[in-house]
Amino acid sequence: MSSSDTLFKDLIVIEAANVLAGPAVGMFFAELGASVIKVENIKTGGDTTRQWKLPAEDGNSDVSAYFSSVNWGKRSIGVEFTIPAGYEVIVDLARRADVFLQSFKPGDARKFGLDYPALRGVNGRLIYADITAFGEEDERPGFDAVLQAETGFMGMNGTEASGPVKMPVALIDLLLAHQLKEALLIALIERIQSGRGSYNTVSLFQSGVASLANQAANYLVAGSVPGRTGSDHPNIAPYGTVFRTRNGDPVVLAVGTDSQFQALCEVLGIPEAAADARFATNQQRVVHRDALNALLAQRMAELERDDLLDELRARKVPAGAVRSLDEVLAQDSVEPLLLQGKRTDGVPIRGLRTITFESGAVSPPSSLDAPPAFNADRRFVLADVLGYTEERIRELQDARAVLSPIVSAGTAAVPSTGFRLLAQGKFPYINKRLRREDAKHTVHCYVIFHFAPRNVQGSRMDVDIAAYYARIGVGGPLPATAATLRRLHRAHMLAVPFENLDIHWGRPIVLEEGRLFEKLVTRGRGGFCYEQNGLFAMVLRELGFTVDLLEARVGAKPWEDSLPWDHLTLQVTLKERWLADVGFGDGFREPLLLDEAGSQARKDGVWRVQHDGCEGLHSSRTAAGDWKPEYRFRLRPRRLEDFAPGCEHHQRSPESHFTQQRVCSLATETGRVTLSDLCLIETEGFPSRTPAASSESGKVRRKERDLEDEAEFLRELRERFGIEGI
Repeated sequence: MSSSDTLFKDLIVIEAANVLAGPAVGMFFAELGASVIKVENIKTGGDTTRQWKLPAEDGNSDVSAYFSSVNWGKRSIGVEFTIPAGYEVIVDLARRADVFLQSFKPGDARKFGLDYPALRGVNGRLIYADITAFGEEDERPGFDAVLQAETGFMGMNGTEASGPVKMPVALIDLLLAHQLKEALLIALIERIQSGRGSYNTVSLFQSGVASLANQAANYLVAGSVPGRTGSDHPNIAPYGTVFRTRNGDPVVLAVGTDSQFQALCEVLGIPEAAADARFATNQQRVVHRDALNALLAQRMAELERDDLLDELRARKVPAGAVRSLDEVLAQDSVEPLLLQGKRTDGVPIRGLRTITFESGAVSPPSSLDAPPAFNADRRFVLADVLGYTEERIRELQDARAVLSPIVSAGTAAVPSTGFRLLAQGKFPYINKRLRREDAKHTVHCYVIFHFAPRNVQGSRMDVDIAAYYARIGVGGPLPATAATLRRLHRAHMLAVPFENLDIHWGRPIVLEEGRLFEKLVTRGRGGFCYEQNGLFAMVLRELGFTVDLLEARVGAKPWEDSLPWDHLTLQVTLKERWLADVGFGDGFREPLLLDEAGSQARKDGVWRVQHDGCEGLHSSRTAAGDWKPEYRFRLRPRRLEDFAPGCEHHQRSPESHFTQQRVCSLATETGRVTLSDLCLIETEGFPSRTPAASSESGKVRRKERDLEDEAEFLRELRERFGIEGI
């Protein structure tokens, strides 16, 4: 595609939409010169319409005629965005995008973590487009045939004899596409002024209803419910009616004025009809439509089509031939709209532009790339757009977050082997047949692509695991097992204090892996949640664990009413999933099973984790037997840098409890020791929670002692926590 001179050449559009409406908007921007990346679902083998084929179509190609209608000029990548690694790819694309198009079922965008609030958090300039069928609150799926019926179009189309008839193009999808194009262009203009992105939504249903135009007005103004009258216009005659000429060739009239009707009668050789009181005015012609149509049909059946149309054009009477599609596309005036290209497998393909306007403000590209095969542009998107390294791409591939380079059905070259790939299924990690072709021989063999799940992370620092072991007092090496996770979790909490001293000492806390390791391990300091769990995630990954950083918000407030990025917690995946958290102060000493439905008893208390697959709540049981919400969390992987706003807030905001007083606290085998400004608190037992052990072990003894001055504070800090003061 040549787009170097277009107004939209730097615009990036992410299209996570299927079928026709959303892809039509994507192609609109591609035709204007934007870079459009089509993100397709691995599980479904891509856009649903790739499989919508006519009987005569190539069964080995995933570029169907239907799919090709609105997918010229795009790049395709397959992503499994319901797993953390794949979700990370989508979020990275959203960071770089100007427009994000999606047509998920109501509620799914939020469930997947791809709703506007989530993506706005990583890109404040993002213009978000949400396509629904009947609106966000209505969960009914929406396909064009259903919408044509529900919006009244089918009820008006056809005749009384035929019954309701669907129009042969996806009309409602196209009407929505035009609405959404307008909304997005307005949003782009507004962003120039404000610098902010926006949320834009439109439903198929409302797009259809808003396009009922004069038919809706006939009811709203005159109380007339339109019936099925074939091609006849309810307000005008003769208008839309199809007549047959001598050889049976159909023509249609669109006579809108009395003078045009008089000219029609003269061409047909029946000038007296124009003076007939039944036909003298349009309203009278509508009333006597049947008689008028019978008269016109009788006369037009005596004439040749082309001669008749020539005379009508000469008298400026609106009329036209009813043409078949092959006749339409063969006309000279259609030639500028035709597209030509080659599919990924080299087969020529033709298509049709969707933009017909000419404007001095924009110069659309002279050509467009042919519709892409599924996942055809994987490397371009990952390496060129996102800047991923080869190692990162392999990790994503091994985690099944993205597919291998060759996935589309048909034939594609396999580098350096002389073989050609004949895909037998949708996925690259099942058997594929390789065929080697030369002048004399064809040899078949089978290759199995095997994927072993691996931890999916970007580049990271090398972790001195021996230094960490020494810091928390355990010996190594240790395998990546649940037992190791429990051991490290407990040892970390007994060795690394939870503290916010740098905030009060005027030292900025920066969420960089190297700085976290240097502070908490090399210098023997502690930290708060972002630092503690950031370090713990680094260590676990180094040992081979799969770890995801999760956003959490402390307390029981609704998600939208609480502080974003308030807390960082961890999901660790082995055979089972665990909630790990060494950065929540007086929290659980050993990790909790994430998918355990009931309560989980530990020596330090009884805990519960509940979630719906997208959001969860971590609670502790009080001594009274009630459940106390500790924090809400989202099962959506994040990067360490995503938590920078929350970290900054807790360092600077007077509303943060971390800025209000100094805290340094460390778990002990039987309780906790805490410095809270000039107060030393020693606790034996586990307050506020029903203990899992005997009632005797549940007795809580708390001892407080006020410190005399800052010197004593610094001495206690050094002797009890190993931390040197300023």
